[in-house]
Amino acid sequence: LFSDGDLTLMWCERFGKGPAQLAGKVVWITGASSGIGEALAVELSRVGARLVLSARRAKELERVKQRCLGSGKVADRDVLVVPMDSVAMDTHAGCVERVLAHFGRIDILVNNSGR
Repeated sequence: LFSDGDLTLMWCERFGKGPAQLAGKVVWITGASSGIGEALAVELSRVGARLVLSARRAKELERVKQRCLGSGKVADRDVLVVPMDSVAMDTHAGCVERVLAHFGRIDILVNNSGR
């Protein structure tokens, strides 16, 4: 076997499951207002993942939510915007409670915030 790269990643690419397995899962993405976080949110909305979008810029999160609703297999109730600053530790418990009150669980957390 000859390869130029990470064998684990190559194995997963060849034999792993695609993102469609995340349909219905609750995925919380921090740093979701732009860049990789935004792109991930849009892609996951296309497979029907239920999303929690967090970042400091609430207006940008609402824009990303609208992109997800327009391009994905999600309804308004499937995308929750939770503005937060990842370094403001005293606010985290309230944010978690809000997510659990809305979805009842968190399946995946993507820590993508830049701070």
